[in-house]
Amino acid sequence: MNHPEPEPEDHQRVSSVESPPENNAAGGTPSQVASPASPASPASRSGPLRRPIPGRYRRSAWSEILSRFVWLLGTAGVVLVIWKVGPRVVEEYHYSARLGQARAEYQNAVHLLQDEPLAKVSNAFKLIAQKVRPSVVSIGTRRPSDSTRGQGSGVLISNEGHVLTNSHVVENAAEVEVTLFDRRRYSATVIGIDVESDLAVVKIDAPGLIPATWGESDELEVGALVWAIGSPYGLDQSVTSGIISGKHRRDKQSRHYGELLQTDAAVNPGNSGGPLVDAFGDVIGINTSIFGESYQGISFAVPSETARFVSQQLIEHGEVTRGFLGVRQEAVFQGIAERFNLPNLDGAFIRSVDSRTPADHAGFQSRDVILEWDGKPITVPSMLSRYVEMTPPNSTVSVKIVRNGVEQFLRATVGTKSRFSRQYGRRKRQ
Repeated sequence: MNHPEPEPEDHQRVSSVESPPENNAAGGTPSQVASPASPASPASRSGPLRRPIPGRYRRSAWSEILSRFVWLLGTAGVVLVIWKVGPRVVEEYHYSARLGQARAEYQNAVHLLQDEPLAKVSNAFKLIAQKVRPSVVSIGTRRPSDSTRGQGSGVLISNEGHVLTNSHVVENAAEVEVTLFDRRRYSATVIGIDVESDLAVVKIDAPGLIPATWGESDELEVGALVWAIGSPYGLDQSVTSGIISGKHRRDKQSRHYGELLQTDAAVNPGNSGGPLVDAFGDVIGINTSIFGESYQGISFAVPSETARFVSQQLIEHGEVTRGFLGVRQEAVFQGIAERFNLPNLDGAFIRSVDSRTPADHAGFQSRDVILEWDGKPITVPSMLSRYVEMTPPNSTVSVKIVRNGVEQFLRATVGTKSRFSRQYGRRKRQ
């Protein structure tokens, strides 16, 4: 049976008791033999003392410092790599993502366009051009003073050969030549010019004409699609498109004194007198001017209501006879609406009334607000001017006003205003 070995300390103690001393074996005296009962010395009980090794602890400290240095160096390296390489990786990732998205959008577009979703829109644009272009003409003029030639556009408005254009296109012209859509050319006679609206009517004698149809510009809303057709810079039958940007505008740079339609359809020199048409291909305006010296996205056209009225007057009488009321009006502002308890800012605020005029005889007063003219609502002051001018002289109409916050009706007999018109003979210009 195996027994555990005794601890070194016990082993030394047993050895010192049981083992004969070396001197006794050599013949030494008994007095030299250690007594069994005497306690062991501390040195013999604890054994030999071991001294610490200084180099061992130094190596441990240096190893720890070295490992920390290596860790910091590795961390710095990782940070440096991320700092240098990270943006490039992110850029490549975003580029790959965008490229993948572009490819997906491309494939989706190719698939969807096979169903021709815009074919109807494109065909609608073509139909507009096909309907209107046969009615659009190019107008060339020659001045008598220096033989310079002018260029403009026009639109056929009757089977008899009446062409509506701008007055500044044919005014003071010695010769007027009209070129149809099929390149036939005819000399034209100036029927009449109206400077106030910048409109004029000329006439040609030609068979197989296709006149345009009139639209209603008052019913047109801002944002509606429109097309401008004419001969900008001599480029016949050019078609541009846009929207109605605004209504009831006034162009201070133009010779036109009435309200205008504003559009962003491209209109350039040579487009003057050409038609502005709506989504039905009906004429809702006559292009007359642009903002600035060249096209900047702001063009103006005479509304079809005014153009139709003026053209009929010129064809029938050679001049335009307008109605006259005799008031000076301005827009209704917030303070005026609050003072007179008006529900909104619609209407025309009467700033003053000229004496001995139809307005004075009818009883209009300053600070009246005109809301309706002959049953037609007035939203801006320019509408009142147009309605009055288009009212036949000597006719009596009912006018709805607000005076001191109370609605009432007045009866006005319209006068005559014709100082801006000028009649041109119905003779053929040479």
